[in-house]
Parts: sequence; C-alpha cells; structure tokens
Amino acid sequence: MEFVLDVAKARTAVTRVFDIAPPKTADGGAVGVRIDATPENTVKFSINGSGVIAASEVEAEVVEPGSAVVALPNVFKAITGFSAYKEESGVGTKTLKVRKGTQSLTLTAKTFYQSRTVNQRRVLQFLDTTVSDLKIVSEDKFVDVPINLVATGMRQVLFSASSGSDTSGFSGVLVEAVDRSIKFVSMNGVCLTEYVCGLPTDAPGTYCVLDSNFVSKLTRVLSKFNKEDAEMPLTLLMTDRIFLFKCDGFMAGVSVMAADFPNYSKLLTIKRKNYVVDTSMLLDNLRNVMFNSDKDDDFRSTLNFHDGELLIRTPSCENDGIPLEGAADGSIHVDFNIYLLESCIRNVDTDLVSFGFKDRHSPALIKPVNIGGGPNTMLSILAPLK
Repeated sequence: MEFVLDVAKARTAVTRVFDIAPPKTADGGAVGVRIDATPENTVKFSINGSGVIAASEVEAEVVEPGSAVVALPNVFKAITGFSAYKEESGVGTKTLKVRKGTQSLTLTAKTFYQSRTVNQRRVLQFLDTTVSDLKIVSEDKFVDVPINLVATGMRQVLFSASSGSDTSGFSGVLVEAVDRSIKFVSMNGVCLTEYVCGLPTDAPGTYCVLDSNFVSKLTRVLSKFNKEDAEMPLTLLMTDRIFLFKCDGFMAGVSVMAADFPNYSKLLTIKRKNYVVDTSMLLDNLRNVMFNSDKDDDFRSTLNFHDGELLIRTPSCENDGIPLEGAADGSIHVDFNIYLLESCIRNVDTDLVSFGFKDRHSPALIKPVNIGGGPNTMLSILAPLK
C-alpha cells in the first residue's frame, strides 16, 4: 500500500474519527483504525468496536491499493503534527506520503519554513487487531436534516444530561423525529431540558435514546461542520438498534440504549403560577453573584419574586430591583443550584423568559416567551434545592 495525501484534508479526516472514537477499547487497549487505500483514489480511516463505528474518506493519489490497522491515537498525533501549508506565507506541509512495510507504516513529508525545508519521517507499528468492514443498512431509510438543527438541538440539551459515570440520573438523550419536527430531551435527576425544532420536510416517526457521552462527542464534531456550512445536509438514520449519520464523506454511528426515556409529559400539564423576566437582565444578575455561591451548600441561590420584582441572593451577595414583566401571580421564593439555573437561562434565545411554579418545593418550568411564536421551542424543568 502506498498513497499521497493532502495534509489539510488528511488532518480533517483523521480528526473526525478521533473525536468520535472511545478513548480505549473495552479491554483497555488502544483503539485500532483501519486505513484503506482504494484503486478509486480514495483513502478511508475507519473504526468499528465498543458500540461505535466511524469512517472518514478523503481523496488521495493511490499508487498501490491496500489496507493496514494501526493505533488511532498514534496516527492522529502523527498526521495532525504536520501543519497544513499556507500559500500566503509559504510555510507548512503540502502532502504526506504513506507507505506500508512488513511491520509498520512509514509517513514521510517535506515541510517548508521561511528559511529552509525539512524532510520529516514517522513510523507507525501495525496493531495486532482487526477492524471489520462497516455494513450500512439501506439508503432509503435515511432522512436528510440540516446539520445546524441537529448541532443546535444536541448542544441545547447536553448540559442537563447525566454522564455515564453518574448514577444519580438517566444517562441518555432522547432524539425523536416525527412529521416536520425533531425533538431532543435530556435529564439528570435534577434538571430536564427539551428542545424542539422544525424540519424542512416530513420525517417518518423515528425514536432512539443515545448515550450522553457519545452525544457530547457528536456535539463537538457537528459544531465544526456547522461553522463551515450550517445548511449542509446531514443524512440521519434512527432505529431501535442504531443511530447513524453521514455528512461530507464522514460517517459515525452508535448502538442505541435499550432503556426507554422516562415519560415526563405529566410534568408539563401541572397548573403553575407564572413570572416573566427580561432574559439578559436575569443572566447578568445571576452571573454577578455566582462567584459567591457555596459548593458545600450545592451552589445555593435564592430567587425571591415579590411585589413586581425579582431579588437574587447568595450567602453574602444580593441583587434586587429586577422588574417583572406583566402581572405577577403573588409572591414566592425558591432556592436553586445557581449553575444549573444559569445554564437553563443561557440557552434561552428570546428577550423574555418565564418561570412557572406550583409551589416552592416543586420543580419549576422555565421556558422562553415566544412573542409571535416561532418554529423552535425549548423548556427546562428544574428541581429546587431543599
């Protein structure tokens, strides 16, 4: 096997796979990446194991087709260690040559500096493992979704998802597409967040629950795509077994969680007293007093809705005089974890935010005030501190 890659494209391809891969295999070893060079002048980096699959394809000048398996961290460090060539400065590495030997892959390149040129060489030993071919289901089951919708939806709810090591809450993220909308929901035992956005076309009713650690990685990957082209189509597949997406020569998937997402619909139907506050003013005042919250007291802050105003207090900080919008339903004071509260408010993209309370001991419903309505909706349900 022998091929020549553009360094900038090679960096992108291997980084996408590295970002989505698990840190280690189930037995604690290095994750293996299979490198395939094809007669069609493409090179593919792929992983398949620990419930996660990923593949990233890039154009190349293939001199001799073939394949090899090496440790993903090693090939990631080797390739990203070369800086892409910059035409304006004439500095960097243009291409990378990869040749397969009997025991290893050899990477060679020529790097240009302002004063001289340096030849570089890296040797990567083969990994004693196999990476099986990726078998993808029928194309007709995929749905095209703008990448910004998925990237935004996952980012909006991720803060309230439990990590896989946190046993205090449900460690999954619900993704559900139906008709012309897609919904993302997460919860951690203290906070639940739901984000719903409209789709440009109808989608078949599909539903899955994803591991929150995978969602965290996927969010980072999608955010990079989103910066390049927010309207780029993301081809998405959700079944009761797998979640899979394809975009710009990159594909990633994960086995879905067997557990059903908890039914939270009854929490949304409770009759509540409502208080409306200016979003930016509230955020500024919360951040003003966050530094003084006490970790030993679960970062407690008190919100006191009284006499048409909101007072925010921590043990030695107090901000008052935030005016409430419209008529208020009496008075109430509630204690929250200020960091979780700030996260709920930070993701609100409207000028006004509404707090709904049954009483000071019950979860609060926090949601944007969408004047005139809109295609996207978001809400959080946050439990108060005792």
